Amino acid sequence: MLRKYIDFFNKFIFYTKRYYFFHYNAWIVMFAIFSLLAFITVCTLIFPNNPKSSFFDCLSGLFLIILFMSFIGFIITIPITIISMIVKHFTSKSIFVSSDFLLNNKKYHFAYCTALFILAICWFIAIVSGLAIVIIQYGLSVLSLK
Repeated sequence: MLRKYIDFFNKFIFYTKRYYFFHYNAWIVMFAIFSLLAFITVCTLIFPNNPKSSFFDCLSGLFLIILFMSFIGFIITIPITIISMIVKHFTSKSIFVSSDFLLNNKKYHFAYCTALFILAICWFIAIVSGLAIVIIQYGLSVLSLK
């Protein structure tokens, strides 16, 4: 029974690794996680007695920032992906990822799967709780030129 889900997950990861769009979004999530963890660490070292620096406050802030950055990332990566695919098509007559590092590196594969998993969990929680609508509305208001 579990083997069926593992095979589905492996096929899904293999399918998504062929396209630049998913790699760009995984990089955005990895950047968000690493930069926010570094920020939280520095703030905890500078202000160790701050009552607002509890673990759950930092975790909820990390969750919201990952959601917001992923939404902005979706909007930004769509034109970048189209440009990448056009350039890739003219240089090698293919639109798929052909880099050995992106396709076959085990450390990157672990980071890629983790980033996609975190992104999926964050968006699932946001959609179930109704927070996704707020994030999307706020993201669209930030992107508007008003």
